[in-house]
Amino acid sequence: MTPVVGLSTYREVSRHGVWTELSDLLPSEYGDAVRLAGGVPVLLPVPAPGWPDVAAAAAAVCERLDGLVVSGGGDVSPAAYGAEPHPRTGGVLEARDAWELALLDAAAARDMPVLGICRGMQVMAVHAGGSLHQHVPDVVGHEEHNPGGDSYGTTEVEVAAGTRLASLIGPTAKASCHHHQAVAEHPGFEAVAHATSDGSLEAMEAPGPRFCLAVQWHPETSDEVGLFTGFVRAARDSGTAVGGRGAWREGAQAQALGARGPSATARCERVRGTASTVGGRPCGGIPEAVEQPLLGAGQLQRQRERGQSARWAYRLSSRRTCAASGAAGQSSTR
Repeated sequence: MTPVVGLSTYREVSRHGVWTELSDLLPSEYGDAVRLAGGVPVLLPVPAPGWPDVAAAAAAVCERLDGLVVSGGGDVSPAAYGAEPHPRTGGVLEARDAWELALLDAAAARDMPVLGICRGMQVMAVHAGGSLHQHVPDVVGHEEHNPGGDSYGTTEVEVAAGTRLASLIGPTAKASCHHHQAVAEHPGFEAVAHATSDGSLEAMEAPGPRFCLAVQWHPETSDEVGLFTGFVRAARDSGTAVGGRGAWREGAQAQALGARGPSATARCERVRGTASTVGGRPCGGIPEAVEQPLLGAGQLQRQRERGQSARWAYRLSSRRTCAASGAAGQSSTR
């Protein structure tokens, strides 16, 4: 069965066509990386304010998923880990924090594979009871982890031998990074990669058989195929396990034929409570995924190269269109 992978999203004011409005969005590289590794990506927008129970919404969503990606984005609210805000802390969206923390609760309750990327690593640390460095230059004395603007910095990373991460990407990596915050404390996780230049923590993983791993960089923007391949494989194995998400899909099909499925209350009992009141309601079913074999490394690399070429050609074309028609309100969005 093709694994279905949920990806958390940004909520930003965006400009598209003649419209400027609040939008739920995510750079296309995330979905492309999941798809090219053999999964089906599904975006998980932040619940609108006023929904009564974010934990119930997260539980309902995770019953339909095989894996979870906690994506990059703005700073995590210092209130989530009991700190006062640094003057440089910004881009905080507490509703997104609450949603992603609830998703992590629900994923843990189902032993679901999780991959954290950049901000996602920070959210996973906070979820575990950890804390963050709110402004990395205060710690390392330079801005190389966040070059500014819409550019990524390159960080040489050394990976600890014998770790899950090392088995997926090897002993070293050239990481694309764009962050000014980083994980300070990470209870329950092992530090598995550091920047060779300044020793900054670049990746962590939970011990044990469950795939629960996070990186401080952006693997979706590079040709780093091993990390997503390993994650999607874990999602597939988790989803087809006895009692996994595959069992839910069978139940959903029966419900569509008139059988009564599990109640929302019963589903929510599997997730520990949360004080947040931002969240929502059970979601509708996800259509059965089309069967698709997981790709080998060589196939994935070739498809990724083709996909990247097509994406860059599209972006170049889009930027030219935006430049030519800026007066008409056209703009690219990231």
